[in-house]
Amino acid sequence: MNMTPGRDNWGQFMMPDGSIIKVGDESEQIAYDSDIIPATPGTAEYIFFRNPTFSTGAVKTFGLDHNMPEWGRVPKDWYYSILTLGFHAQAGIGSWDLQALVNRAYMVFRTGSQKIEADGLLMFYPFGVGLGGAVSTSAPLAVEASGLNIGTPATASVAIRAYRINLPEQTSFECRLSFPAAVGAIFSAALQVYADLRVIRSRPVS
Repeated sequence: MNMTPGRDNWGQFMMPDGSIIKVGDESEQIAYDSDIIPATPGTAEYIFFRNPTFSTGAVKTFGLDHNMPEWGRVPKDWYYSILTLGFHAQAGIGSWDLQALVNRAYMVFRTGSQKIEADGLLMFYPFGVGLGGAVSTSAPLAVEASGLNIGTPATASVAIRAYRINLPEQTSFECRLSFPAAVGAIFSAALQVYADLRVIRSRPVS
């Protein structure tokens, strides 16, 4: 976020539009939302950050499935500066499911009037928390118990974007996940997949 020190008081910053923000009103947060991806995703798009219900119709639980203060847009009187965006799935999924997810899922992150801020395979958007798991050492590789970590603490998993995505209040945003050329079942079971945003939240002085 392009801010300059406030002219009148220490600990204040001025936004490009002239709004004043106190340093104490800034915080780094992780914003997340999730959806249930069926074993056969088909040609549907799965939308994150916009809906209080899963694509299955079930209602999401705050804190467990998401932590969105307002759906689909930056809350009034707040500024968001997105440092990192990425994805993770619940721990313990099969490594074959993890491979299918990161290699076949295509993401598009849009803001405002459908401006595309980022897009690409999930392989390019790992997240700092990675994916924990264990492997059954008493069985052949074919029945591996669960997926291993997807990159933590690799730099790629925690690196801040070269250019932040700066969003003023009430700016809309969403993330769409699709599976191009996915024919038939590509997962062994439905997966709960999370989209994650590492955000600096700022609130102007009231």
